[in-house]
Amino acid sequence: MSAFSIKAQNRLETDAKGRTLLLGKFDESILEHGAFAQWYVPYKSNYKPKPAVMTNLKPMIKGRRFELFMGTWCGDSKRGVPQLLKVFEGLEVSDDQLEMIAVDYRGNMYKKSPGKEEVGKNITRVPTLIIYEGETEIGRIIERPHKNWEADMLALLSKKGNL
Repeated sequence: MSAFSIKAQNRLETDAKGRTLLLGKFDESILEHGAFAQWYVPYKSNYKPKPAVMTNLKPMIKGRRFELFMGTWCGDSKRGVPQLLKVFEGLEVSDDQLEMIAVDYRGNMYKKSPGKEEVGKNITRVPTLIIYEGETEIGRIIERPHKNWEADMLALLSKKGNL
Protein backbone atom coordinates (compact mmCIF):
# COMPACT_ATOMS: atom_id res chain seq x y z
CA MET A 1 0.00 0.00 0.00
CA SER A 2 1.24 3.46 -0.85
CA ALA A 3 2.25 5.92 1.83
CA PHE A 4 -0.17 8.38 0.26
CA SER A 5 -3.31 6.54 -0.69
CA ILE A 6 -6.36 8.71 -1.20
CA LYS A 7 -9.69 8.18 -2.85
CA ALA A 8 -8.31 8.89 -6.27
CA GLN A 9 -9.21 8.38 -9.88
CA ASN A 10 -5.73 7.50 -11.17
CA ARG A 11 -6.97 8.46 -14.64
CA LEU A 12 -4.56 7.69 -17.46
CA GLU A 13 -4.72 9.01 -21.02
CA THR A 14 -2.41 8.79 -24.01
CA ASP A 15 -1.43 12.00 -25.80
CA ALA A 16 -0.92 12.46 -29.57
CA LYS A 17 2.76 11.49 -29.21
CA GLY A 18 1.89 8.21 -27.47
CA ARG A 19 2.95 9.36 -24.00
CA THR A 20 0.97 8.31 -20.95
CA LEU A 21 -0.52 11.19 -18.96
CA LEU A 22 -1.95 11.09 -15.46
CA LEU A 23 -4.93 13.41 -14.98
CA GLY A 24 -7.02 14.39 -11.96
CA LYS A 25 -6.81 13.13 -8.40
CA PHE A 26 -4.30 10.37 -7.91
CA ASP A 27 -2.45 8.39 -5.29
CA GLU A 28 1.25 7.69 -5.05
CA SER A 29 0.95 4.06 -6.16
CA ILE A 30 0.29 5.13 -9.76
CA LEU A 31 3.70 6.87 -9.80
CA GLU A 32 5.57 3.95 -8.24
CA HIS A 33 4.67 1.47 -10.99
CA GLY A 34 4.22 1.45 -14.73
CA ALA A 35 4.84 4.41 -17.01
CA PHE A 36 5.99 6.87 -14.35
CA ALA A 37 8.25 4.60 -12.26
CA GLN A 38 11.30 5.22 -14.49
CA TRP A 39 11.58 8.80 -13.18
CA TYR A 40 9.62 8.62 -9.93
CA VAL A 41 11.47 5.79 -8.19
CA PRO A 42 15.05 7.08 -8.73
CA TYR A 43 14.23 10.69 -7.79
CA LYS A 44 12.47 9.56 -4.62
CA SER A 45 15.06 7.00 -3.55
CA ASN A 46 18.00 9.35 -4.17
CA TYR A 47 16.55 12.30 -2.23
CA LYS A 48 17.80 12.67 1.34
CA PRO A 49 15.77 15.14 3.42
CA LYS A 50 17.82 17.14 5.93
CA PRO A 51 17.26 15.52 9.37
CA ALA A 52 17.58 18.72 11.44
CA VAL A 53 15.12 20.57 9.22
CA MET A 54 12.69 17.63 9.31
CA THR A 55 12.83 17.60 13.13
CA ASN A 56 11.92 21.30 13.25
CA LEU A 57 9.27 20.97 10.55
CA LYS A 58 7.43 17.93 11.89
CA PRO A 59 5.45 19.68 14.68
CA MET A 60 4.47 22.46 12.26
CA ILE A 61 2.58 20.19 9.86
CA LYS A 62 0.07 19.11 12.48
CA GLY A 63 -3.39 20.38 11.59
CA ARG A 64 -2.24 21.52 8.16
CA ARG A 65 -3.58 20.33 4.83
CA PHE A 66 -1.63 20.13 1.58
CA GLU A 67 -2.81 20.28 -2.03
CA LEU A 68 -0.30 19.36 -4.72
CA PHE A 69 -0.78 20.15 -8.41
CA MET A 70 1.64 18.52 -10.85
CA GLY A 71 2.00 17.36 -14.44
CA THR A 72 3.52 14.02 -15.43
CA TRP A 73 4.61 15.80 -18.63
CA CYS A 74 6.56 18.47 -16.69
CA GLY A 75 10.28 18.13 -15.91
CA ASP A 76 10.00 20.16 -12.69
CA SER A 77 7.19 17.86 -11.49
CA LYS A 78 9.13 14.73 -12.43
CA ARG A 79 12.06 15.90 -10.32
CA GLY A 80 10.26 17.68 -7.49
CA VAL A 81 7.21 15.58 -6.68
CA PRO A 82 9.16 12.41 -5.76
CA GLN A 83 11.37 14.50 -3.47
CA LEU A 84 8.39 16.24 -1.88
CA LEU A 85 6.58 12.96 -1.27
CA LYS A 86 9.70 11.58 0.40
CA VAL A 87 9.63 14.61 2.72
CA PHE A 88 5.93 14.05 3.45
CA GLU A 89 6.64 10.38 4.14
CA GLY A 90 9.35 11.34 6.65
CA LEU A 91 7.01 13.85 8.30
CA GLU A 92 4.30 11.18 8.54
CA VAL A 93 1.79 13.34 6.69
CA SER A 94 -1.49 11.40 6.76
CA ASP A 95 -3.62 10.49 3.76
CA ASP A 96 -6.33 12.94 4.79
CA GLN A 97 -3.80 15.81 4.91
CA LEU A 98 -2.67 15.47 1.28
CA GLU A 99 -4.56 15.73 -1.99
CA MET A 100 -2.66 15.29 -5.25
CA ILE A 101 -3.98 16.45 -8.61
CA ALA A 102 -2.38 15.94 -12.03
CA VAL A 103 -3.10 18.59 -14.65
CA ASP A 104 -3.07 18.43 -18.44
CA TYR A 105 -0.87 20.35 -20.88
CA ARG A 106 -2.95 20.06 -24.03
CA GLY A 107 -4.88 22.89 -25.69
CA ASN A 108 -7.78 24.31 -23.74
CA MET A 109 -7.04 21.91 -20.85
CA TYR A 110 -3.62 23.51 -20.19
CA LYS A 111 -2.93 23.36 -16.42
CA LYS A 112 -6.44 22.05 -15.82
CA SER A 113 -7.71 18.80 -14.34
CA PRO A 114 -10.79 16.80 -15.31
CA GLY A 115 -12.38 17.48 -11.90
CA LYS A 116 -11.65 21.23 -12.08
CA GLU A 117 -9.84 21.18 -8.72
CA GLU A 118 -7.61 24.02 -9.98
CA VAL A 119 -10.49 26.47 -10.52
CA GLY A 120 -9.98 29.68 -8.54
CA LYS A 121 -6.50 28.63 -7.40
CA ASN A 122 -4.36 30.41 -10.01
CA ILE A 123 -2.27 27.38 -10.96
CA THR A 124 0.18 28.82 -13.50
CA ARG A 125 3.21 26.59 -12.87
CA VAL A 126 3.68 23.05 -11.69
CA PRO A 127 4.38 21.59 -9.33
CA THR A 128 2.46 23.90 -7.01
CA LEU A 129 2.13 22.97 -3.35
CA ILE A 130 -0.61 24.85 -1.49
CA ILE A 131 -0.60 24.71 2.30
CA TYR A 132 -3.81 25.26 4.25
CA GLU A 133 -4.68 25.82 7.87
CA GLY A 134 -8.30 24.75 8.03
CA GLU A 135 -9.81 26.14 4.84
CA THR A 136 -7.44 29.13 4.69
CA GLU A 137 -4.46 29.08 2.34
CA ILE A 138 -1.35 30.06 4.29
CA GLY A 139 1.22 29.75 1.52
CA ARG A 140 2.60 28.07 -1.60
CA ILE A 141 5.75 26.66 -3.06
CA ILE A 142 5.56 27.17 -6.80
CA GLU A 143 7.47 25.19 -9.44
CA ARG A 144 10.58 24.40 -7.38
CA PRO A 145 11.83 25.16 -3.90
CA HIS A 146 14.38 27.93 -3.38
CA LYS A 147 16.54 25.76 -1.11
CA ASN A 148 14.86 22.36 -0.75
CA TRP A 149 11.31 21.18 -0.02
CA GLU A 150 11.73 20.75 3.71
CA ALA A 151 13.63 24.03 4.28
CA ASP A 152 11.16 26.00 2.16
CA MET A 153 8.18 24.50 4.00
CA LEU A 154 9.81 25.34 7.32
CA ALA A 155 10.43 28.93 6.19
CA LEU A 156 6.90 29.25 4.83
CA LEU A 157 5.22 27.83 7.93
CA SER A 158 7.40 30.00 10.15
CA LYS A 159 6.36 33.20 8.38
CA LYS A 160 3.21 32.26 6.42
CA GLY A 161 3.46 33.41 2.82
CA ASN A 162 4.49 32.31 -0.65
CA LEU A 163 7.95 31.15 -1.64
